[in-house]
Amino acid sequence: ENSFSMTIKNIGPFTDRLFKMKDGELVSVRGPYGQSFTRKTGNILMVGGGYATPPLRFLAKKLREDGVTRLVNINGARTAEDLLYVDDFEILCHQSHVATDDGSLGHKGTSVGVMENILKHDSFDRVYISGPEKMMKAAVVVAKKHALPYEVNLERYMKCGVGICGSCVMDPTGLILCMEGPIVDDQTLDGIEDFGTAHRGKTGRKTAL
Repeated sequence: ENSFSMTIKNIGPFTDRLFKMKDGELVSVRGPYGQSFTRKTGNILMVGGGYATPPLRFLAKKLREDGVTRLVNINGARTAEDLLYVDDFEILCHQSHVATDDGSLGHKGTSVGVMENILKHDSFDRVYISGPEKMMKAAVVVAKKHALPYEVNLERYMKCGVGICGSCVMDPTGLILCMEGPIVDDQTLDGIEDFGTAHRGKTGRKTAL
């Protein structure tokens, strides 16, 4: 009740400075902003990829508190070293699968491949997807094939975080991701042409993913 945690990868000047900080130094934290996953009970499937899996760990905790009937997780990454929270998912979920591109741990292949195999013989009420956008787009195709409702965790460059700068606006719907996302449901996602194809950089210019 008196603490929280964040999962951070060192990828640039800000995070590099953060990694050099010492115990006792002060950090200012804003947020959280936007919309979270819609928590549902029943039979739930979570599909994660790479460094986008931490939100699913927190979601799993909340779903278990809600009394979810069955929770199955797929945790995918390029290599075993890139996997996050493998032990935590084993504890939090009724069943947890691991996939690595190089086969260094678990299934050799992608989390979407494991998703396809599971759905051949199992059914779910909803799937939550969080990963690289091209991976999520592939997972959405599988979800649609099985008429499975889904939500995805999108990522865009966000300058202000309060819906003013326009950096994270999704075309052509005008959805402001920092306020109306980053979690987007299936019906909303169907109207977004940028999903899996393009994003805006620091200047606001759209470029292909």
